[in-house]
Amino acid sequence: MAKNPGKVFEDDVKKSCQRDNIFVDRVRDNATSYFDVDKIDSLYSKENPYDFHIYKYPHLMCLELKYTKYPSLSIQQNTEDKNKMIKLHQIEALTKASEFEGVKAGFLFCFYNEQNNQESTYYMPIENFNKFLKSTTKKSINIIDVVTYGCVKLEQVKLRTHYHYDIKGLFDNI
Repeated sequence: MAKNPGKVFEDDVKKSCQRDNIFVDRVRDNATSYFDVDKIDSLYSKENPYDFHIYKYPHLMCLELKYTKYPSLSIQQNTEDKNKMIKLHQIEALTKASEFEGVKAGFLFCFYNEQNNQESTYYMPIENFNKFLKSTTKKSINIIDVVTYGCVKLEQVKLRTHYHYDIKGLFDNI
């Protein structure tokens, strides 16, 4: 069975970090995803705050990766909103992480264009994402919004079937 493109993106980012000798830690899905959540004490979180911790001296980066073949990514506006691509708890966790000195937090957005079979990947700091949210009534974010609100385009090279992302270059540009 073919692997979900979003998971392939995550794997490629992780391998890119490892190739560039950058510490990378995948935030694991917690145990609640394997049990009947209603029977587990509410003390435990039911959601991952974001996908990765990546460290290259002197910064720790907290990243949520989003891969889409659609022109935009839907954003959860409140707790009643369900099935959105960008979750409210992810926005909150990234925002909280960014408040610490030396910690950079944000999204890695990978937009796949089916017409030309190409990907474009951007890092958007959570501070810029939050500025976008405050300035709009839109319920989604597209590539034009990402570029308008100060992203860093990530250099990437297609190997054979997978991509190598320039994570070292990303750290140099933040």
